[in-house]
Amino acid sequence: MNFTPVRAGFNLPLFNNFVFISYSGQLDFYEKLNGQRIDKFVWESKKIPLRHDYSSVGISVNNKSIDEIMKMFRKDKKGPDQEKEKSEKIVEQEDKLLSILKDFRLNYNISMRWEQNKRNVDTFFVSFHSVSVNGSIPLSKNWNLRINNFDYNIKEKRFEYPDIGLERDLHCWRMSFSWRPSGGSYTFFIGVKSSVLQFVKYNHGQDPIRGALNSSPVF
Repeated sequence: MNFTPVRAGFNLPLFNNFVFISYSGQLDFYEKLNGQRIDKFVWESKKIPLRHDYSSVGISVNNKSIDEIMKMFRKDKKGPDQEKEKSEKIVEQEDKLLSILKDFRLNYNISMRWEQNKRNVDTFFVSFHSVSVNGSIPLSKNWNLRINNFDYNIKEKRFEYPDIGLERDLHCWRMSFSWRPSGGSYTFFIGVKSSVLQFVKYNHGQDPIRGALNSSPVF
């Protein structure tokens, strides 16, 4: 079998780099039997030069802010004064919501695959499908709610290791609490903001995976 498989692929950005589509695929000159290539040209049996082996397509929206997404789908409404006034009120409400969610970013990924199985039957399936958000909400001047890796696996129908935290600005000090419900772990931290005095801090946490309770006060 002197001919190697023919591989091809491309990446396509759409909507001003808002969405990315990627493709990779493989064609083969030889037949396949029980999932293995055999020394027999496809042309001999099917009178076509190449056999489709597999194709993978991915669609992703990576690290886009909620503000960017809302602005993309927002349409300027024109019409009578009453409709215009109603539209302005809706925009005002959306702006208030965006001011709260301005630091949030969205990631969306789906991967689809088309291939021949061991019985040489074409199969199509979704290999990966997830959506996640990351960001923070200012609860007050000094309090901040942080949400990291809030990832939902749509294919498996489960959340993947969300990390939720609270942060408090204590002027010269900083305090934070982080909780990972999926792993059953948490951490508490308080320390001086100054880079010179970074060793002045207190860490406390629990990680069931390590099976230990660790606390390291340094004063």
